[in-house]
Amino acid sequence: MYPFNLFIGSFSVNNYELFNFLGLVFLVIFAVTLLDKDAPVKRWQVFVACVIGILAGTTGAKLTHLLLYAEKYRGIPPVQALFVSGHAFMGGAVFALLAVYIVSRCYKVSFLYAGDYALPYFGLCRVFGRLGCLLTGCCHGSASSLPWATYFRDGILRHPTQAYMIILAFSIFVAGRAHYRKLKDRPGIIFFSSVMFYGLGRFFVEFFRVDSPYVLGSLKFSHIILIVISICGVLGFCHAYKKYIKTRELSALVNRYIGTFLLSLIATSIIILTILFFVPKVSYIDEIDLKISRDGIRVIVPISKSGETYSEKRKEYLRKIDVHHALARYKDDSGVYPTQEQGLKALMKKPKILPIPRNWNGPYLKGELKNKQGKRYRYKVDEKEGRQHYSIY
Repeated sequence: MYPFNLFIGSFSVNNYELFNFLGLVFLVIFAVTLLDKDAPVKRWQVFVACVIGILAGTTGAKLTHLLLYAEKYRGIPPVQALFVSGHAFMGGAVFALLAVYIVSRCYKVSFLYAGDYALPYFGLCRVFGRLGCLLTGCCHGSASSLPWATYFRDGILRHPTQAYMIILAFSIFVAGRAHYRKLKDRPGIIFFSSVMFYGLGRFFVEFFRVDSPYVLGSLKFSHIILIVISICGVLGFCHAYKKYIKTRELSALVNRYIGTFLLSLIATSIIILTILFFVPKVSYIDEIDLKISRDGIRVIVPISKSGETYSEKRKEYLRKIDVHHALARYKDDSGVYPTQEQGLKALMKKPKILPIPRNWNGPYLKGELKNKQGKRYRYKVDEKEGRQHYSIY
């Protein structure tokens, strides 16, 4: 959306790293400062648990990413690959919860009690993390014409799936914190309901994301994992609810808790989607450098190695927009991009070379676009990492 690199003296960080770091910082601050006076643990113990959970979660997210996309890092030394790899949040969440479980046993505190307290803060952490994704442009959705559709560095208006996850994560945080004190004597209610809300919510969001491989028709690999997570959340919630059903007013408390979640979901959706509607829809090609010094903030627009200015690069980039739009619509209808053998001609005429698209609604492109040298664009498809990637040059 608005990708940037922040430079403060010799220190530099991109907005994805910046907002993920801020999310972790706020997780620790809120978890430590909002601890109840009658809690069975002390603030320094919560701080230690947060640090261990963050380290475990970060390691787990990277290891899971390496496992899913092992081909991409083939030949790179393991330690180096661990540092340069991306993050798979669901793998990180599993490792973090495992760390919280081990620490809670060391502190001789119920894991569900610790989970009820900690999980809403993980929701807050993901709000910042997904904001970093939204600004950077990763984890985006499929092509869309909805009023709040957003550009993500490829010239195509897409579903802002990062914003959808911000809405979900923030609602989990609000509901968990608003009702924690009244439900903390019923360990498991907040923990399992948060797992259930997240699993079900992200299950539907995944239908709009484009970075997960399909395994069963319209279902992706992530859908299978989320089905398991949702079932665990539902079963755990039902078990905890039945265990404490004899407690007075539990039903009313749970109804108010779920009501708060739904109300927050609706209100946050209206606010965030309205903001996206009114934010100028600008498509950036490169990341912008923001340099902060004593003289103020300087905004530096990058120039390519060949000496092209930003405007020259943008003119060439805009020539490709129609092709990107056409490929996005082709994939939305057919489930995959055209193969390299089918080429860009598949956008104008239904291919006769296998695989025949299951739902071709073209032509998606009229005429053939040419680059600034007057030559036809070349189309290349890469099948690595269990999914298709294409390039036009």
